[in-house]
Amino acid sequence: MSVWAGSNIGGSGPAKQSATDVESYFKINDVKNVVSAAINVVAADKPDDFKGGLCAAINSSGLSGASNKNKPSKADAEAAKAYLTKHNAEGVLADALQKLAAAMPPNALAALQQYIRDANPKPVAAPKQPSEPKPAPAPAVPAAPAAPTAPPAQAAAPKKEEGPPAGVDAKKWKAVVKEGGKKGVELAGCADMGGLEFFTTSIDNADGDLTLLKGAMDAANKEIDPNDEE
Repeated sequence: MSVWAGSNIGGSGPAKQSATDVESYFKINDVKNVVSAAINVVAADKPDDFKGGLCAAINSSGLSGASNKNKPSKADAEAAKAYLTKHNAEGVLADALQKLAAAMPPNALAALQQYIRDANPKPVAAPKQPSEPKPAPAPAVPAAPAAPTAPPAQAAAPKKEEGPPAGVDAKKWKAVVKEGGKKGVELAGCADMGGLEFFTTSIDNADGDLTLLKGAMDAANKEIDPNDEE
């Protein structure tokens, strides 16, 4: 199958030549078959000089009625199509064949070669390249959530005084705890001034009671609160 359909062969010439006359002229001179065979030759050989190669193929003997028996591969057909498009084969042949149809010279093939050499068709416009799609806008970055505000500082709970053990008088317990705390402050002050290694002291409000004495000692060993008035 020909890689060129030859759709422009026999195109309408000037009005003085009727379509019937042109068709008869082309048929008598076997123009369609010769041009189709020549196009197949240059499409396969791909000469650098397209017009010269086409004229040489038309001038070669044995082209009339020639056909391409081997079906070209898809790759070959695509390459041939690209070659013919590059050299504007359709425009060159349309221009030459219209001149041939208008003049109808006695030696059709010799005149056709000259018309092909002189053909100056409009260049084929390059296919428009698809425009590159615009990049999609970057998604909006959500604002970072505000840091949670720290809850207001709660006022320090008032100290809860420890109650006396079971069976101990509350007044005595309060007295020994207070006395023990004071003893602890005094001893800590002496130690800070230096020179204190050993000491003896007494808890008067304990009255020899071990439970009250232990409460006084616990109070004396507590961390000293500088804000505590007592």
